[in-house]
Amino acid sequence: MTTADPGSLLQHARELLVQGNATEAIAIATQKLNQPETCNEQLLILIQASRQLNDHSIGPWIDQTTEQHAERLRVQTLIQLHEFARTFQDQPRRHVAACLLSRHRQCPRAWLTAEARSLIASKQPELANQHLKQLKQTHPDLEWIPLARAELFELKGEQLKLKRLLRRAAHRFPTHPEIQDRWMDYLVSHGRTERARALSERFVNHSDDANSISVQTIATPLQVFQYFNPHPHISKNKDEMARINALNCKATLQWQSALGTDGHYELVNWQQAFNLIAAWHGQAAAAAFEQCRLPAMQADVFRLAHLAHHRHALYIDWPYRPWIRQPLLNCELLKDQISILSGKIRADGWRIVNTFAYNNDDIQMQIFFNEIFTQVLKNIRSRRANNQPSNNVLHVTGPRAWSTVLNDNTSPTPQHKRITLPFDLEGIFSTTFDKRKEMRCHWSNIQKDESIYTSP
Repeated sequence: MTTADPGSLLQHARELLVQGNATEAIAIATQKLNQPETCNEQLLILIQASRQLNDHSIGPWIDQTTEQHAERLRVQTLIQLHEFARTFQDQPRRHVAACLLSRHRQCPRAWLTAEARSLIASKQPELANQHLKQLKQTHPDLEWIPLARAELFELKGEQLKLKRLLRRAAHRFPTHPEIQDRWMDYLVSHGRTERARALSERFVNHSDDANSISVQTIATPLQVFQYFNPHPHISKNKDEMARINALNCKATLQWQSALGTDGHYELVNWQQAFNLIAAWHGQAAAAAFEQCRLPAMQADVFRLAHLAHHRHALYIDWPYRPWIRQPLLNCELLKDQISILSGKIRADGWRIVNTFAYNNDDIQMQIFFNEIFTQVLKNIRSRRANNQPSNNVLHVTGPRAWSTVLNDNTSPTPQHKRITLPFDLEGIFSTTFDKRKEMRCHWSNIQKDESIYTSP
């Protein structure tokens, strides 16, 4: 491989990354290729590999590349570098990325405040305030400045200023999703739930298009469920749970506004999920759910129980929620009334995942989900997947179980369209916060040393 050209080396590194071999991908990507035209690709590979390994030890190499090729780094590379540093709470590198990004000639408006926000995260409020004042002089109508100032007021504990700022910004930018969402955060966390509900409904129903399409006529209301069971170390943290409960309350209001009278939304905990599975599919199915020790497994089983029971059904992982200026059933993703399966692009092409699924009142699609549900219950009871003993969530209850049924040629696959994540959900669904920061609690790490089942 050492005699290969830089492009071939990086292509091999990308293939290794897709195959889950992040360590070898890093080894290849950190070779001294000394080709300025490949610096963006190298950095992106390293960032993705480090996220897979939950390891940011390649920081010094990133520093060297950033310093040598700062003028050649693309906006998207800098955004990924910034988010990489933010995830690992690496404030110095976050600030370097933010400075380069905010000065980039093609910097999107949303990232012009990145430098100020990195200063706020580094607890340097005075420097952040100076930067925001300068930015306001050059970009007086920049809608992202109030959001950065809100973070500044939060850092300084100035709640009254925060309230006044968000209220004014929400009035000035009534169609800006992040500003309206941030104002909802404040209202919900301060017990103003009904006012937050009114804001949510007003935002969803606001449209500049006089010819906007009315909500599709449906015979069966859309049923949307999500599952949330916090890890023990989070549930013991009262402040963190209070924050998550407020975010869940806000997300519930946003789901209800997006569905209106044409659907039902419910966020359920473990006990509620157990009861619903028993009611929908019987005690044996509920007992299998009870054998799932990890929250990710529990969510896997519950989503299938829901999709197998309801004909007009949508499931998307918590904490995703819709935040768009139209009813959910009007959006481009759903308005053609075709069932949907989601996937990601891998080395061998499109591969199904279970992050998102939608059945548009199709009995054949409901049968398809029932087949996956039956397979998953079988896997749990036998503790096997693909005819082998398994302690791997991915195979026992996760997307690999979906693949098994999807690729089974003995039964026809119902009509559906396939979307690619995350791209096809952008602009429709977004998360309330980053739930992957605590990677030590991720199922992929826990299953290495512990059983994924509740009983021996």
